[in-house]
Amino acid sequence: MTGRRLLFLLLVVILFSARALTASAQGPEDKAHVVHVYFDDRAQMNALAAQIDIWAVNNEEGYFVARLNPQSAHDLRASGLRVIGVDDALTHHLYLGLQMMTGQPAGIPNYPCYRTVEETYGALSALASSHPQLATWTDVGDSWEKA
Repeated sequence: MTGRRLLFLLLVVILFSARALTASAQGPEDKAHVVHVYFDDRAQMNALAAQIDIWAVNNEEGYFVARLNPQSAHDLRASGLRVIGVDDALTHHLYLGLQMMTGQPAGIPNYPCYRTVEETYGALSALASSHPQLATWTDVGDSWEKA
């Protein structure tokens, strides 16, 4: 690794360390966005991965998808990296949160096809009670996790 590249990586690490110290003081104007950050080589990407919330890497096109606040994106641009495009769809999902879907009375938020453990136990118990000729509710003991 050349001296210039090492100096560049050190600068990026210092910039992100300073950002991490002030992260708790950020207000709504510092709302994070999902962006594409283009990198020169794998070593540079690995150094950045220690400081950035990277979601996916596209090695063929030389970029990664990351969640960055505006100041972090500015710092990366100032260090010479190309940070482009806000991925509006992923950014929207970042702040969507878990909500019950329309018409979903219970269950796991955003996953209406799955029941919670308690709902599954309740449904199976009701099935055994209402159809004793077809099903029984039997405790077969503790799982290996309880041992």
